[in-house]
Amino acid sequence: MADKKKGKRSIIKPVFFLVFAYICIYFAISRVAQYHTKQHGVDGFIYFPLPTENYPPATVAACNQVGFFLFYPIYLVDNRYLGGPSWVEPVWGAAPPRKHA
Repeated sequence: MADKKKGKRSIIKPVFFLVFAYICIYFAISRVAQYHTKQHGVDGFIYFPLPTENYPPATVAACNQVGFFLFYPIYLVDNRYLGGPSWVEPVWGAAPPRKHA
């Protein structure tokens, strides 16, 4: 019986650490990205550093899609309940990017 409790405790710490790291990484990325996008006149954030002229559009779009997929659960909580930034989708050849609510 004591071994089962010890096993559960050994799982709780790494899971807590991973969830804490996930939340911290999201908030770091979203707030830094929001700061940089505001400097370029965009209200919201993307998961790729601006300016994007040095990168192929497909690379920037793919990075944004992966970031949005990975962080979607915490993004929803941040955006809907904490008043966090909106995610924007770059539109190549046009400015500013489209904004998603």
